[in-house]
Amino acid sequence: MRGVVTASIIILMVALVSCNLNLCEESTDVNFILGFYTVDEEIERDSVVYDLTIYGVGREDSLLYDHGAARKITLPLDMTSDTSRFVINIGGIQDVCTITCTRFVRLLSHDCGFITEFDILDFNHTTVNIDSVAIIQPKVTNFEEEHVKIFL
Repeated sequence: MRGVVTASIIILMVALVSCNLNLCEESTDVNFILGFYTVDEEIERDSVVYDLTIYGVGREDSLLYDHGAARKITLPLDMTSDTSRFVINIGGIQDVCTITCTRFVRLLSHDCGFITEFDILDFNHTTVNIDSVAIIQPKVTNFEEEHVKIFL
């Protein structure tokens, strides 16, 4: 009986020591966030865009956002290239946006691993629906903050 109790205690101790109690508590998502705005009488206002579809250039079959209303959109940037290209379709009218950035890999922690972060260098666009853009936060990290304002 004493051997069973000793074996049980040893097994319990090994199980507790082998468990990793430091789970990743940081966000490992790195998303590019853009918001839609209008200017009325020189006052900047959030704008809701209706009938919105967004997909990657040449990737019409891979919708990133499909037919809805939105004030802000979260998009993934290409982790293998210094440019990401998107088609923003509003009510059937398309604009093409090209984001140029530098990429770098950062270690969050042993438990969380590595993430790819970006520095936005330039944001080019056609001017069918889009009037202008403003890069307000060029560093794209794992924090949820708006990076670009699109003025319609």
